[in-house]
Amino acid sequence: MISRKLQYTIYNNYNTSTTASRRISMEEKVIQLDLKKIGWLSLLMTIVPLLLGFLFLGLTESGVSGSFSLWSITTFIVVYFLLIVLHEAVHLVAFRFIGKVPWSSLDYGINWKLGVAYATTSQSIANRPLQGVLIAPLIVTGLLPFVYGVFFASPFWLISGCFLIGGAAGDVAMIKALRGYPANALVRDDPNLPKLYVQLEKRPH
Repeated sequence: MISRKLQYTIYNNYNTSTTASRRISMEEKVIQLDLKKIGWLSLLMTIVPLLLGFLFLGLTESGVSGSFSLWSITTFIVVYFLLIVLHEAVHLVAFRFIGKVPWSSLDYGINWKLGVAYATTSQSIANRPLQGVLIAPLIVTGLLPFVYGVFFASPFWLISGCFLIGGAAGDVAMIKALRGYPANALVRDDPNLPKLYVQLEKRPH
């Protein structure tokens, strides 16, 4: 008859060996974002909706109305920067409620070296919800003002929306880069460099 102590030892050894055999080996892939390409994409994402929006207004009965003055230009600049702040704020809220990360892991600010505002988290997030986090500001601060400007014939909001659509080029570039990876792959953002780190299950050779 096997003693309880020996039974416990055999049971523990079995569990340890089983766990070790099931241990998954992980590898990390680095996605390096090309800032030059993102710059061109931003220009394209600004100009195309701008032309289409004004073309739509020009072909409809609403037409294009409005005037440029020092006051209107100043107002546009102020609203534009407020929308940039809102863009990053939407990222933070999306990180919390879509990415399910704690508020304490979030950070935001301006990378003066790269000349961009940022919102990020110190925690890794699954690929699919991260793409939701990335697309959210484009919808809220870009598409909504653009649609409002088109349907209410407001050049001010149309132009503002187009600038914020173009400002989401980096987010769009990241979404495009992440689409080739599994939905449940964990992704970590680099807080200082235009890089993403994707954790993948390492396949045995």
